Amino acid sequence: TDTTFTLLEWTMSELLRHPRIMEKLQNEVRGIVGKKTDIIREDDLVGMHYLKAVIKETLRLHPSVPLLLPRLSTQDAQINGYDIKANTQVIVNAWQIGRDPKSYNKPEEFEPERFLDSAIDYIKVITSTTFHLGLAEEFAQEFSLPWLFKRLLWQI
Repeated sequence: TDTTFTLLEWTMSELLRHPRIMEKLQNEVRGIVGKKTDIIREDDLVGMHYLKAVIKETLRLHPSVPLLLPRLSTQDAQINGYDIKANTQVIVNAWQIGRDPKSYNKPEEFEPERFLDSAIDYIKVITSTTFHLGLAEEFAQEFSLPWLFKRLLWQI
C-alpha cells in the first residue's frame, strides 16, 4: 500500500504544481461522473483518458520502484555495446528509462498529454507495481485509485 500512496502523493504534488493540468483533469472527472456522490467505479474510468494519462506520466517521472528487482537474463544479448551473457543478474533502472531524452521529448517536464494516444495498460502497470496478492489486493478493491482521486479532486 505504501507504493499506492506514494503514487497518489506524487500525482497530487504534480497536479498542485500544474494548475492547468489539475483543472483539465477535474473537468474530465466531473463531466463523466456528474453529481454522483458515491464511489467512482472502474466502469467510469473508460472515458477518463486524461486521468489515465496523468497516472502514466506520474509513473514515468516518479516510479514506485526506481530500480526494479534483479532479474536473470534468459539469453545472450547486446545492449548499447555491452555483452550480457545468459544467466547474468541485471537490474533495470526504471527511473532513468522514464527520463531518457531519446524516448521522451522534454523528459523532465510533467506533460500528461504525451500519453493520450498511448496503448499502455495503466491499470495493469499500477496493479503489477503496487499491489501483491492477499491483503493488499483487498485494500486495492476497497480503496481504489478512482476512489482516492475522486475524494481528493472533488475537494480541491
